[in-house]
Amino acid sequence: MILIGITFGVFIGLAIISTHHALGLWIFFMITHGIFYQFIGKGSEHLPMFAGLAVLMVMLIRRKWAGVSLRLLVLIIALISCMAISSLFGISQDASLLTILVYARGYILVLILAGAIRSDRELRAMTLYCLAGLVVGGIACIYQYLTDSFTISTIYVQRAASLRGDPNDTAMLLVTGVPILYYWFFANRSVPVKLACIGGMALLLAGIILTGSRGGFVALLLVMLLVFLHRPSFRLFVIGLIIAAFFVVLAPRAYWTRMNTMVTGKEQNYGQSLKGRAMLQRVGIDIFLDNPILGVGPGNFKQAFLAVNLPGSKPGVTRSINEETSIVAHNMYLEFFAENGILGGVLFLMVFILSVREFLRFDRRRRDDRVGIGLGLSLAFAMGGMMFAGLFLSQAKNSVLWTMVGLGFAAGTVTNRKIAEKSVAIASETTDAPFPLTTA
Repeated sequence: MILIGITFGVFIGLAIISTHHALGLWIFFMITHGIFYQFIGKGSEHLPMFAGLAVLMVMLIRRKWAGVSLRLLVLIIALISCMAISSLFGISQDASLLTILVYARGYILVLILAGAIRSDRELRAMTLYCLAGLVVGGIACIYQYLTDSFTISTIYVQRAASLRGDPNDTAMLLVTGVPILYYWFFANRSVPVKLACIGGMALLLAGIILTGSRGGFVALLLVMLLVFLHRPSFRLFVIGLIIAAFFVVLAPRAYWTRMNTMVTGKEQNYGQSLKGRAMLQRVGIDIFLDNPILGVGPGNFKQAFLAVNLPGSKPGVTRSINEETSIVAHNMYLEFFAENGILGGVLFLMVFILSVREFLRFDRRRRDDRVGIGLGLSLAFAMGGMMFAGLFLSQAKNSVLWTMVGLGFAAGTVTNRKIAEKSVAIASETTDAPFPLTTA
């Protein structure tokens, strides 16, 4: 309770001083919360939620929240409604209620960001807070390496996991910082800023290597490829070679051995990770095909999986040996479709698609060709990396994912505000003209 009180009070004070900086520090807190939890432990699980409540309360009192589009509100309400209907006909309504509440935190985060960020400057500030949190995550991975305090440490493999308790989740987050750093590197002519970007990139890449995540490696390759294909140049090619050289020189031999398992399909040391994930996704597809309309209810993938794979088990009943086992589809799209049905799944995808669309629309309106990549496109690539990672990670409840989605709709809010201001300016100029414009 003391930690909650301190967190609540600190963020209220910050929000009173500067709303958007308090919002940025909240994002930083959400990204780095896993590090705090490793040191503080039990009792700190919900600190980001109370920090967000403090910021939201001040924003509403000071009327700093406005401008959310009706389309976004309708989409979020429709998505929650579909999840609620699925829960009524699902396996366990208790599990569904808890799951809907967890998802609702992410949806509320999207609405907060979409209505609180009002200018290009504020949006850029949010990216800096994101980068600060991600670079801290890279440093924490290096700390685990130097102190031999890996999250996963066996005689066969050692893997860091700073930002989250899972190395794959941490790698997914670190990858998002790569395109954003690329934007800041070319958007500034200041040598100190460029050097800071290079240092930050090195820390992110080192963190990705130390997680030993195969998905993180593939997501990084995808993001780099997208950046290069957007505007191919010899300069980008050289940067890609430098990053590749960084990996070759610094990545230990065990890292490349692990990456090679994606090619051979054979795990090291009799591991069952690849085979287990393949089975989970195969059964997940069967669960969806058996319940295509309403799904098995939010949060009930584990129950449905056990009903299929444990002889004699029944939906809603788990064996004691599996009570604490975390069974997920390792594919956030498949898991959401299996739990919420096809309509809920389509609405879920629409949220991501519209968010990316707003990022791209933001860049088109600014028409900034001075840099190799626009701010909106860099954020779209960052979010695209997380969405790609969702093909092999169950990350639909991740607060950082919904932060990126919220920034997309915030970019849309900023764009709409610019359009409205331009229309008013044009109307004002027309009204103030000394004589009406006519044509012969």
